[in-house]
Amino acid sequence: MTYLTTALDGPCFFDGNGRVFYALTPLSTAHRWDVPETECLGADFYLGVPATTITEPDPRCAAYWVVPMDGPAALCDPAIVRWLVQRGRIQRSEAAALEAGEDA
Repeated sequence: MTYLTTALDGPCFFDGNGRVFYALTPLSTAHRWDVPETECLGADFYLGVPATTITEPDPRCAAYWVVPMDGPAALCDPAIVRWLVQRGRIQRSEAAALEAGEDA
């Protein structure tokens, strides 16, 4: 998770129930977001967030901050979030190809 702290430079939390990361971006991001198989929540959505003090997995709460908030105006750059999603997909694809090669 240290990687995300460095890469995002903005708040992000993990929801263990849905196994989903939420990077908080400016509201305008929802109007321009076009990354396949991802969702960008806009103004018509409610998103419950963990307490700012929950910064590691806790059995009492499904969600925790991977990159804690520095303040209400500190948000992730959508271009960086896009890049991280794409990079993660590449790594997942490469890992699957290696695994398939080892099993063959």
